[in-house]
Amino acid sequence: MLTKFAKYEFGAAGKIMLVIYAIIAAATALLIAVHSLFKMSGLKQSFEVLRSIMTVLYVVLIMVMILICFLYLCVRFYQTMYSSQGYLTHTLPVKTSQIVNIKLLSAFTYMLLTLFVCLFFITAAAAVLTGEGPGVIGSVIRETISQAAIESGLTKELTVSFIIVTGILAVLSPLLICAAGLSLGQLSSRSKGARGIVAIIALYYISQIISVVILLAGFFISYKITGNYSVSHLFYIAPCMMLLWIALYYIIIRKVAGKHLNLE
Repeated sequence: MLTKFAKYEFGAAGKIMLVIYAIIAAATALLIAVHSLFKMSGLKQSFEVLRSIMTVLYVVLIMVMILICFLYLCVRFYQTMYSSQGYLTHTLPVKTSQIVNIKLLSAFTYMLLTLFVCLFFITAAAAVLTGEGPGVIGSVIRETISQAAIESGLTKELTVSFIIVTGILAVLSPLLICAAGLSLGQLSSRSKGARGIVAIIALYYISQIISVVILLAGFFISYKITGNYSVSHLFYIAPCMMLLWIALYYIIIRKVAGKHLNLE
């Protein structure tokens, strides 16, 4: 039953995500097509103006699509966990912890996939618009990694691993903070959705304030020990803080979901 539930969850969310990816692909193809047509026409001045406008619109569209994807995944989590639709979810012969894990895994997978899709199409569009091949873009990435390795004092291999882990945590954290806030809203007797949004905002600012205080404390402790104003400690403290917050959000989600409040 767990396998069937996982297939359904990924499949149901995937239908909307495919539409989002199709829109991004179509926008990229349109941008490349217009660029190619004006480049062949010889209207250099008009071409530059139009290319600038379309590039800005393209970037805005990508950002909007990422936001829509994020909001859709959060709303879907709420609807399938705590609304009337969630009533049916909790009657399945599957443990609540397994339901939570599958839903969070689905949301994380599609959010991460969306970012990769956007990165792929942005890279393709940039290569056409600038006339630079993938090799140039790759060299920029390698230079950025080398600079990060110098700043952190790590090897390039560890720096890449650090970037990957931090990226995963950065994708997972906002999803879990929204799910945790929406879960806390269920503890209210009325206006649960609105209270959930308030809880999301409260969790975000509380976590940011505490994190900044800890990071500043780490900065001054590092200065006392080394005598230098170095930000290298951020490379170690920041992901650890993110991991701790993610663990806290997950515990909140598990505890609230386990109460089966929408079955009462």
